[in-house]
Amino acid sequence: MSALSIGRGIGIAIAFACVSGAVGISPAFAYPVSRDTQAAMELLQKKDYRGALEAADKVLKAHPNDAVARATRGNAYIELGDYEHALLDHDAVLAQVGDNPGALVNACWVRALANLDLDRARIDCDKAVAKRHSLAGFDTRGFLDIRQGAFKAAIADYDEALKVRPKTASSLYGRGLAKIRVGDDTGGQADMAAARQLQPDIAEVYLRRGLKP
Repeated sequence: MSALSIGRGIGIAIAFACVSGAVGISPAFAYPVSRDTQAAMELLQKKDYRGALEAADKVLKAHPNDAVARATRGNAYIELGDYEHALLDHDAVLAQVGDNPGALVNACWVRALANLDLDRARIDCDKAVAKRHSLAGFDTRGFLDIRQGAFKAAIADYDEALKVRPKTASSLYGRGLAKIRVGDDTGGQADMAAARQLQPDIAEVYLRRGLKP
């Protein structure tokens, strides 16, 4: 699994890659990952979000400063639609690790999903992209651009995301939405059709987020 999970469309903001072996390093934070934390991450990868939440919660009761476990729990909360608790976890991680690009993207993503405090989300996304030109950063900021009505900026951010990974359904679909908003219906429909080829339920994913053509 890459540092970005595509299961949510860009579904899990910046999930931590499951590391081979019993103990590894989180590529998002470059911190050691315990066996129990890795187990929670693997449940997240398998889309067992309730199981991942419970596993991460168990780790945090014993080790409250485990930033990777807290971020994993935050991402599980996102997938379960509990943005309030997701934000608490991701803001706590950000306070703990500082301006880490992965932590910044997570905090931006949950605010963009919840459609709240978008100015703060913008600050976090801009910092993340300035520090690391990543698929997660550009795709997340593209979604935020759409939330804020900045459709040309969204197209530019999704363009950058697609340079990193051309076949990313969320970036293609988001760019398609933005193109339609600026009057490029043909280009927008083509992008959305390409996205649906990669992920048939991508339109439903975006509809759940409150975005439709």
